[in-house]
Amino acid sequence: METNLNIQDNKETFEILKDFPLKGIYYQGEYGIIDTRFKKESKIYIDALNDILFKMIEHKQSFDQAVFHSTRFEILEDYSQGFLNQQQLSDYLKDSYMDETMAGGNPINDVYIR
Repeated sequence: METNLNIQDNKETFEILKDFPLKGIYYQGEYGIIDTRFKKESKIYIDALNDILFKMIEHKQSFDQAVFHSTRFEILEDYSQGFLNQQQLSDYLKDSYMDETMAGGNPINDVYIR
């Protein structure tokens, strides 16, 4: 298996990747090929994808639960489309993860907690 993610090569993982809404994934394994890379994936971005996938695979969460907050999804999507640079992505994700920690992993009415 070749991939840019920290995942196991199994059918369940492949099914999750097949429907994953964010770009930047590269997987070539027993179940097929998925390549949605956009050339400038940073380690910070890939780490965020790995965090989401870990929650989806290990904790059986939906994508919406695993991403924690629609703002985090928007941040990752904006980066993948070239609207944010790596430093902006890093800053926004730090805020997002701090919010998740403060909220105990439970988004409250989809409003940023400050």
